[in-house]
Amino acid sequence: MKRLLIWAFIIAAFPTVLAHAHFFGQASYFKVVMTTDEDEFRYEYQNPDTFEFVKNQTLMCGEKAERKVNQLYKNMQFDVEQNADELVKRLQSNGYEDIKTLKIWYRDSDDKLNTWVWKRDGGY
Repeated sequence: MKRLLIWAFIIAAFPTVLAHAHFFGQASYFKVVMTTDEDEFRYEYQNPDTFEFVKNQTLMCGEKAERKVNQLYKNMQFDVEQNADELVKRLQSNGYEDIKTLKIWYRDSDDKLNTWVWKRDGGY
């Protein structure tokens, strides 16, 4: 009976693990801070299952935040090999036309931190 309960738990948890892996691959940390002409956004994922979304001063956690972070990641078609200009273009084509600044932090499973910084005026 004990083994059955353990397997039931593993099977129940497995789709959740797959959902995170689908969007974040080997990421242990993913954070985007973006300012537009009117708003400031923060999207954050921390392994294994912590999600936060902030628009201006309003914080969202849990499943709602997870959906927001996953949607941004998907819209960006995020890849560590891309440069900031490519990521901004993808965001702009998905409704964020007025981006002023973009900062991205991505830590992989080897604890290597990658960062991107972009400003509309070309400065850093």
